[in-house]
Amino acid sequence: MENKYSILPKVDNVLEHQSIAAIDAPHLAKTEAIRAEIAELRERLPEGNTTTREEALEQICAKVLSRLETSRQPHYRRVINATGIVLHTNMGRAILSDRAKNYVSEAIKGYSNLELDLKTGQRGNRYGRILETLCAITGAQAALVVNNNAAAVLLALHTLCRNKEAIISKGELVEIGDSFRVPELMACCGTILREVGTTNKTNLSDYEAAINEKTGVIQKVHTSNYVIRGYHKSVGITELSALGKKHKLPVISDLGSGNIIREVDPEETTPEGELACGADIVTFSGDKLLGGPQCGVIAGKEEYVTAMRKNPLMRALRVDKMTLAALDGTLCAYYEGNRATKHLPVLDMITASKERLIEKAESLQEKLKLTKAENVRIESMKTSVGGGSMPGTELESFVVCFDKKGIPPEEIASRLRQYNPPVVCFIRNDMLVLDARTMTDPEIDEAAKAVNWALNRQA
Repeated sequence: MENKYSILPKVDNVLEHQSIAAIDAPHLAKTEAIRAEIAELRERLPEGNTTTREEALEQICAKVLSRLETSRQPHYRRVINATGIVLHTNMGRAILSDRAKNYVSEAIKGYSNLELDLKTGQRGNRYGRILETLCAITGAQAALVVNNNAAAVLLALHTLCRNKEAIISKGELVEIGDSFRVPELMACCGTILREVGTTNKTNLSDYEAAINEKTGVIQKVHTSNYVIRGYHKSVGITELSALGKKHKLPVISDLGSGNIIREVDPEETTPEGELACGADIVTFSGDKLLGGPQCGVIAGKEEYVTAMRKNPLMRALRVDKMTLAALDGTLCAYYEGNRATKHLPVLDMITASKERLIEKAESLQEKLKLTKAENVRIESMKTSVGGGSMPGTELESFVVCFDKKGIPPEEIASRLRQYNPPVVCFIRNDMLVLDARTMTDPEIDEAAKAVNWALNRQA
């Protein structure tokens, strides 16, 4: 009896097929696509296979053409976030405001004045007015921008505490995204970790007892991605700053999430508040509660920021023109005071009223071609901000949920991810759930079309 795998064509046979030979693509790309499709077909072939050699060849050619066409499409695509998580790390965290997007578009239309002073025609400051704006909204004497908050911490420690000890509470030795941990980051800077206190309780006396001739900085890390409840104590920046002044040591406050507007979350520490309480340096992210692109901000006293600016690492950690343009557009919103909550999508989503969320959920429900048989309904549900921000804070959302007989919710969710643009939702209690909090009004229309398509698509 003939082996079931004998129908699989050779790579050369597929390359010589008219449809493959005609397509304009590198030989290596064609070859890799063919090998991948042959391997996939090999895995799918059942026992007692009745597919002929000709049919197998046509199947593989069709899939190779599809694979090659897909490879020419953008890999990074717009995704509709129907999870309700505002700062979803897997989907790029903060989405940019219209102004920020317009600023980026302007910067990449052609050449730009990235490092050109248009008044003098000479080399200019790469950061333009951004640093002035950051100082204005944080109260800092000076500021810097690097490629993320981890880089901001690295540059600060490498500059101020290389081959010296950084004193930090044991309860603040946090793990950030993708399994990176503060102690490991400190080691990369050549900084010696000197942990004090216990997991749940650290006193000012613990910090003072640890100070010696090797001490370089006192560091405080804001626990922006978790909270400690119950029997615990930590030392505030005011006390630490006084201790730092007493021993002539700089105090660094790593805020992480970077909330600027107090009204967004009264419990969340702000850079302005930390600096006003005596911190010498604060660091925070640009793509979290600030509502901008991925970057890290360093703000604080002129002498320390100047030293960091002169550090050779600054060249390796600097950001590009698109990030700077997006950050410029984002920061402009903060000159408008509390109106920034409406102009920046992240803040608008977080502060959305109950009435607005119900309205959006009802709009989505009305557009779905579902009946009572699908158990479609609107429910109140709790969600989180995400992105290592506002830990312990739950936002009340109003979601649309349903089930479809004959189609498992996992299958519907999979189909929605294949739609253009993809829709990402979640499953709870065997029902598909879509949270409109994180969707714009046009995206509600798109999401409804995607659901109607997914429910009627042939498996």
